[in-house]
Amino acid sequence: MLNLPALKSWWYSGANSSSPPPTADSLDAFGPERSPTAGWNSDPLARWRTKGGLVIIALAVLAVAGLSGYALRTWSPFKPQAASASLTIESEPAGAEILSEGASRGKTPLTLSVPPGQHSFELVLDGRRKILNATTRAGAVMVHYVQFDSPAAVGPAEASLRITTEPSRLRVTVDGVSRGVSPLTLSALEAGVHKVQVAGTSGTIERKVEIAAGETASVMITASTPKSVGPAAGWLTVKASVPLQVSSGTDVIGTSQSARIMLPVGKHELHLTNESLGFSVRRVVQVTAGASSNLNVDLPSAPLSINAVPWAEAWIDGKRIGETPIGNHLVRLGTHEVVLRHPELGERRQSIVVTMTAPARVSVDMRKPGS
Repeated sequence: MLNLPALKSWWYSGANSSSPPPTADSLDAFGPERSPTAGWNSDPLARWRTKGGLVIIALAVLAVAGLSGYALRTWSPFKPQAASASLTIESEPAGAEILSEGASRGKTPLTLSVPPGQHSFELVLDGRRKILNATTRAGAVMVHYVQFDSPAAVGPAEASLRITTEPSRLRVTVDGVSRGVSPLTLSALEAGVHKVQVAGTSGTIERKVEIAAGETASVMITASTPKSVGPAAGWLTVKASVPLQVSSGTDVIGTSQSARIMLPVGKHELHLTNESLGFSVRRVVQVTAGASSNLNVDLPSAPLSINAVPWAEAWIDGKRIGETPIGNHLVRLGTHEVVLRHPELGERRQSIVVTMTAPARVSVDMRKPGS
């Protein structure tokens, strides 16, 4: 082991001494040299080379110390990044473009890796837009399902007219053109006022009927009505949340989708039905000459049961009704939208038709995309 004090003493006296530098073998850690090293070169140039090597070593030590200090000043502890979340966005129908902060991320179905937190997406499909807000947690796998409403059907520019008579099998003329015998339904008519004539046993009976574009109007004509007696008919409008067929006796005289139904003056017992919903009701109406009356039909309720795996919050037509399972919840007859939401498994939407013929049920496995 080198004796550092002896090495320092040799360094300062080396220029005037011909003694060789002490070595590990010739130095005593606790005293003076024990024996000189043989073969020491007293050449001054060799001694300067030795001194130069020591200078280089000293500079290298200083450089390493400087770099170590810089590294300590600039070093910062490793900060692990938060784990991302997996977010899958599906839509019905598929192929909706997904926008985030104005930039397109792709089309549905699409799985994204996103940081934890709040995220907002806009889904665009054929001009229809939906906003999706999602909250993600680190490491979570989430699925969001977006239902696009069907495009509103463009109503026909033409109108239809259903003509019934009492008695039936009478010759019918519309706008001066023979159309056959009653009862009959005429389609592809222009919107506006049309002149309907029925040839009865007591003569020709004439009515003027106004039809709006895309509507189906109904008119009932009694052949025994004299022409000379002022207005002998009135109008009836049936209002209901679902389509209803309107019958008088054995004759179908119109539907609740008709703008107006023309009826003879007097009291009428009408039969209103919707076979697909299993609904039927009878109503008595009083028709006044030249006047229009409204008949409002309220539909009854039927039970709806909802279940989701593992569980979900349930909404019906935008109103929250609770958490699944939900049994025999009464809703009005007709079509309803059921929305199921789970904080980690996303959202599902289903349309369900509630009828009087069979119990209505909605069952969804939230763990399965698109179920």
